[in-house]
Amino acid sequence: MSGCKSLGDVFQKYFSSFYHCVEAAKLSHEAFKAYPGYEYQPVKVMPTDNPLFLIEDQRALNDYDTLSVDDLPFWMRKY
Repeated sequence: MSGCKSLGDVFQKYFSSFYHCVEAAKLSHEAFKAYPGYEYQPVKVMPTDNPLFLIEDQRALNDYDTLSVDDLPFWMRKY
């Protein structure tokens, strides 16, 4: 990590990519919200190298909403 001056430098690609994903989600929502059957797809950040990624991808948003500060993230739990 030589040459990196801050965490912003280290994670610049991550932050930039996340910003573009959020902007694309906003544009898609505005463009398609009037179509019958359209459902907003939220932007989720999760590790994709986790073998349980396919399960996490199907997890309901309500599961995330009910997490407390003391709960482990889903991807860190043993199933």
